[in-house]
Amino acid sequence: MITLLKKIDKLVAKALYILIQGSIVILLVLLSAQVIARYFRIQALAPQDEIINLFFAWFVFIGIALLFREDGHLRVEFVDGFLSTRPRLEAVYHLFSIVLRGIFIAILLSSSFNLYVTSGPRSSPMLHLPQRYWYGSILVASILMSVHCVVKLIVQVDVLIKAMKHKELVV
Repeated sequence: MITLLKKIDKLVAKALYILIQGSIVILLVLLSAQVIARYFRIQALAPQDEIINLFFAWFVFIGIALLFREDGHLRVEFVDGFLSTRPRLEAVYHLFSIVLRGIFIAILLSSSFNLYVTSGPRSSPMLHLPQRYWYGSILVASILMSVHCVVKLIVQVDVLIKAMKHKELVV
């Protein structure tokens, strides 16, 4: 079961990386075209701003979800070094950290869902695309981070239980 979940996780991560890479290529092409259009004073490319904003929003929020998946958030190396010699304390610290991130993600998920729902009738000014296309990136990233947070919480509780069973380890 765990190996299946790991395979699914890797497939989803690979798909998200492809989405990120595609967004970068599209952003590069559109921004280059926009620079050239402004240089030659071509006004027909004005709607590109909205497309650029759309791809940038998805790029940023999916990137944040991938960063969360890989524990790429900021850390204090001094604390990690100090705790590396104290397995039980380190397990409690990581559990506390996951719980705090979980609270943040729960608030983000709730807020992004509310934003997605309330943006229903609004559309972008030039292309008349639903604003939900932009806000959907926040909601999708929040869902992905929520799933990873729950998985990390389960794994960390297991690590804490194992650390507590070792009587020779001193806090």
